[in-house]
Formats: sequence, structure tokens, C-alpha cells
Amino acid sequence: MGYGELLHQKFAAFDGVDLAKLPLSTYVEKLIDTADQFFTDNPGYHAIFMEVQGTIPELEEIEEAADAQLIQDLVTSLSQRDSTLEPADYEAIAFVLVKVIGTLLWLSLSQEKPFRQRLVAETKRFTLNYLQSYFLSGQIPPQNLPGAD
Repeated sequence: MGYGELLHQKFAAFDGVDLAKLPLSTYVEKLIDTADQFFTDNPGYHAIFMEVQGTIPELEEIEEAADAQLIQDLVTSLSQRDSTLEPADYEAIAFVLVKVIGTLLWLSLSQEKPFRQRLVAETKRFTLNYLQSYFLSGQIPPQNLPGAD
């Protein structure tokens, strides 16, 4: 079983909980803790891809497929929380989260433990604030954000 499938299974198990009913802060805690535990348990996962990125197209395709699966997992999870957004909104939100969380947690692995813990906490803070901008009352519809056409 590849790393991508293993991570998908971690999130699938995490999705067994009725996530739509969890407070957003608890949802973020579970999301980041699950991803962080995966990176901690499998340090080779991102190291392999970052080392060869751009040099071995087959591995890049595998990473993209793994990210695409995680994005779909998040789309499913987020759409159960709030059905007022458009499908394209869930796709964009999930894409941003997968890329940002993955990058920040991967970068944290090379840091000393106290700073690594701080980066994990900052990743949670970023994720919570980002999601709150969409999933709390008073949210700004995406079409009204600066730069939206």
C-alpha cells in the first residue's frame, strides 16, 4: 500500500465521526493532528517526493493523485458541514488546505521540537481562521472577495 492510500485511510477513519456536528475548532484539531501524526510516522513520504520532484514524472503523478484523493476527502467532509457553498468553492477550499497543510507540516519536520510544535499550532491557527471565513455566519461570499470577477 502506498503512502497516499495510507493517508487516505487515515482521513477516511477520521471521517467516521459526524464531522458536520463538530465545532470547527475540534474539526481543525482532528484534521491537523491526523496529518501531523501521519507525517511523524512516515517521514519518508514527503522527503521522497520533494527530493525527486520535477525529475521523475511518475512520482509527481503519484503525488498529484494522492493530493487529489485528499482534496476529494475534504470536499466531502466540508460539504456535509455547510451546503450553501458552490461545488467549486469546496474544491478551491480543499485544494488550498491540502497544499498549505501538507507544505507547512512537511517543513516543520526539519525543525527542532519546540519550533516544530509551534509550526503545528500555527498551521491549526491558519486553518481555523481560513475555514471560519467560510463556515461561520457573516461569511463573505467568494464572489464578493477582493479580486473576484
